[in-house]
Amino acid sequence: MIEGIIHSENPKEHWEHLNCNGKIILDLGCGFWTEEERQAGDGTAKYFISQNPKQYIGLDHNGADIRRLSEEFPQGIFYHKPIRAKEDILELIIAHNPQIIKCDIEGMESAFLGINQRYSIEQIAIEFHHGSDGLCLEWMKRVGLNPWRIDLVSFCSEIKVLYGKC
Repeated sequence: MIEGIIHSENPKEHWEHLNCNGKIILDLGCGFWTEEERQAGDGTAKYFISQNPKQYIGLDHNGADIRRLSEEFPQGIFYHKPIRAKEDILELIIAHNPQIIKCDIEGMESAFLGINQRYSIEQIAIEFHHGSDGLCLEWMKRVGLNPWRIDLVSFCSEIKVLYGKC
């Protein structure tokens, strides 16, 4: 498995190994991370939409961010909703058939662990916290995704990003 290091929250670095050109992407946690990012409008929605996806679906628990992103990117589909359980993710997967999933839902990535098949997912990147990388690796393998890269986050040792693909 390839190992890398992430030095910022800038989507161009933080999610650089996901290319959604011509694909359907589900962006779980599409709201802005910092006030500076919010002021500049440089979040993951802008980053992924600039790649010309077939469809962009963004979800976040921050209603103000979702309202702003919906206005700024009318070509996207946006949901204001927290992820609390696997059913919240499954509902979106079944409704939209995403080929790519980016997951940055601050600790609730564990909701993926209860999903027992790959569905339409061809690529996934999950930011996980507090050493749950072993569980995420096992889940990817169980549903038929090949873990191929793990990035450590230099500014927060408890966070890593794990990539998988078919």
